[in-house]
Amino acid sequence: TGRAAESLPYLLHLHNAYPDNPDYGNALALALWHTGNARQAERTLRDLLKKHPGYAAASDNLRRMRQKVHP
Repeated sequence: TGRAAESLPYLLHLHNAYPDNPDYGNALALALWHTGNARQAERTLRDLLKKHPGYAAASDNLRRMRQKVHP
């Protein structure tokens, strides 16, 4: 988990301040996942993929999360 919990407020701010940059949403989702917020992480990635359907990193992360939650 590293410093995922510490990064959450910063990543949330960046994600909200720069909604057209999918990297911030992806990083936020990963931090949420690593802090035990699986549902919110998946929701963040689903919303991100609606706006940026070709963003491979988010798609891959969502697939991996679903595999761990629903093997």
